[in-house]
Amino acid sequence: MPDDDEIEAFSTYVVGSPWAWLVQPDRGFVMPGRPWFEAPIHPLHVTLPSGRGYTIRACFQDPDEIGFLDRDGRPLLFRSTEGLARHLERDDHLLAGIEGWARVKDWFANLVLTPDDEDRVDLEIVPLILQHPPAQWLPDLLVRSRDLVAELAAAFALREVSRLIARGSRLDELDDVLRRSQRSVAGWSTRRRLRTVDTVRVVGDWRRILDAVDRAVVWED
Repeated sequence: MPDDDEIEAFSTYVVGSPWAWLVQPDRGFVMPGRPWFEAPIHPLHVTLPSGRGYTIRACFQDPDEIGFLDRDGRPLLFRSTEGLARHLERDDHLLAGIEGWARVKDWFANLVLTPDDEDRVDLEIVPLILQHPPAQWLPDLLVRSRDLVAELAAAFALREVSRLIARGSRLDELDDVLRRSQRSVAGWSTRRRLRTVDTVRVVGDWRRILDAVDRAVVWED
């Protein structure tokens, strides 16, 4: 990792740039963990039926504009952090067009090599969780998984995924009740709604989502 002098020089360079978040005022160079996960650009470790892979998730000025690494308009996943870091050395990817990338890419790639648990989203496990009684569900994981597939659907025009999570769909209603259940005091009506979820159909919908995402993904080593 960089020493204090390097951090100070880098901090001066990135002030006012899209990469200013890389240096945290109270902790120096940003490290993996919650601050890294909450950064506008960070690695993501995704588990699908076809395997586990790494990509980059980037949130631009518009919070609704989320981008991922792609290959010919399809989601691009790497089977190792080393493969992802090698890809970032190229000049034809999502981040290369951002001002200042040439100066920060080595710093950024170094962080990518040390992923954190916060960067992991296991989509494959969602149908398995939903087959258990609602009291054993993991609302945080389920909500986060739904948000990721919604972002992928928007970024890559995955129409089947968009249809399955559209407003008024079974998965949209499930997402609403899960978010309500995350509150410190979940009401009786929320708990009742959880118990009445048609888990067989919900699991089927999630499996169709996984199939659609899996078909879209391009893998590299």
